Amino acid sequence: MRVLIFLFMLPIYAIAETMPLLTSFYEISLSGKHLHNQRIEVVGFLSAIKPNEETSLIYLCATEDACFSVSKDRLAIRFTDEIMGEIYAYDKCHVALTGIYKFEPSTNISRSFGELVEVTYVALAVSRNDYSDFNNKCAVWNDISQDINISEQSADKFNINMDKR
Repeated sequence: MRVLIFLFMLPIYAIAETMPLLTSFYEISLSGKHLHNQRIEVVGFLSAIKPNEETSLIYLCATEDACFSVSKDRLAIRFTDEIMGEIYAYDKCHVALTGIYKFEPSTNISRSFGELVEVTYVALAVSRNDYSDFNNKCAVWNDISQDINISEQSADKFNINMDKR
């Protein structure tokens, strides 16, 4: 009996070891000091504005509204050089980011919970095929969904049932 329980629990342990748990904005607001200098993964709405060549304002926000208002429910983001060139394609998209959290509560007008630095992982955080119906401003998703639509049209042309893949 103990062997069966161990074998049952082993895949769960393996998944927990390889997939970090997501940190919520609520957790960051409550225990930002305790998360200082820890690698976290957080999901939110990305706002990447480049007013000119020298400056860029990049935030990950709890909601879309938090990005476009003076809200503390956001993190200032600093990316590694490899990712920085491509990040503007993810502007106005829901994404998952992995990086090191720095607890530095801001005192200026563009407040935030701190910073996420050395971001090494960026991925879309989309769970619905009709995401573009809710957010049509996400260029990366629009490109992906266009490719999906082309595939579905090709499947219809050849009478392939896409639901039975």
